[in-house]
Amino acid sequence: MTKAPFEKVAEDLWVDEGTVRKYFAIEAERRAKEYKFYTPKHIGIDESKVHDGSKAGVFYVCIMDTGTDEPEHSGIIQLEEIPRNAENVLKLLEKFDDIHNIETVSMDMCLAYRNAVLEMNAISGSHMRIIVDRFHVVQSLNDKLKQTLNALYRSYKRKLSKIISGSEPPEEAIEIPFEYLDDKEELDERVGDELDEEFHLDIAVAT
Repeated sequence: MTKAPFEKVAEDLWVDEGTVRKYFAIEAERRAKEYKFYTPKHIGIDESKVHDGSKAGVFYVCIMDTGTDEPEHSGIIQLEEIPRNAENVLKLLEKFDDIHNIETVSMDMCLAYRNAVLEMNAISGSHMRIIVDRFHVVQSLNDKLKQTLNALYRSYKRKLSKIISGSEPPEEAIEIPFEYLDDKEELDERVGDELDEEFHLDIAVAT
């Protein structure tokens, strides 16, 4: 059990790489049977993509101890190559001896994770609180903001194009010298300036 690749271990021991893989699998299975899952107060659920040489790669669902009161235990508790759905995540949660000890579960906005925790609460009578981590909240808000700005930009740009082409009369509120907006770069620049000066978005976040 070393951090060296199978190929390097085989070379050092003068054996076939398949032999190294075989005995690694035997030892890993033995340790897995002896491993005892402890139940922390705070856990996190996420997935990790492992590049295995294929284009798609392999995805692993992992459960981590995120408690700060015991830093020596922080890290991955469970890691399994399974499809990311509520049924499989529920099976991972069932491996904990004392599910009632878990107070919070941090996750992204994946419904599979959320539904698995809610189902476990209903089955076991536990009271795990779901916490959506701040990174994914901010990421989601940024994505929605970009979509809104792009939609405003496209709409405003179409309106300016119609005015420039003469197919639509300018409104009094628009004060841009249209006569020299005859190319795309100039139009983009003018629209950008207008967006910076004229558009103000008020975003209400539900808590």
